[in-house]
Amino acid sequence: MTRPSRILSHLALGLTLSIGIAAATGAASAQTTQIMAKVPFAFSADNHALQAGTYVVVISSQNRTLTLENLATGEFVNIISHENSWEDNKGGTRLTFRREAGKVYLTKVWVAGRTIHSDVPVHIKQNREMAALGKGDSTFEVAAE
Repeated sequence: MTRPSRILSHLALGLTLSIGIAAATGAASAQTTQIMAKVPFAFSADNHALQAGTYVVVISSQNRTLTLENLATGEFVNIISHENSWEDNKGGTRLTFRREAGKVYLTKVWVAGRTIHSDVPVHIKQNREMAALGKGDSTFEVAAE
């Protein structure tokens, strides 16, 4: 093989690799969704205590994670989530919370136009006195953009 043909061969290989990397990057970014939500109360997400505030929620379908970042404080948590399609999204983009035993837990993240939603693991520490009363347990939602 002559020197010019080796150079052309290396250029062709480099171009092919560059196109492959660009395509893979595009596919990965297509699987990431970012939403914003104002949460006016403290809550827990997968054993992480989070304060009230405006959050950017990044959903990555590729590695099944949620990242919640408080815009005011810059604090963030990464959570392994589970995507489910068994329950239709009959609303817009929103966060679903569960209030149980006096605490609030993030349970789901919904995105308008998607047939799947992200489930957040919930680790509820039962308060026996509150549980005995059976009061205050509820599920509610906060709209997101």
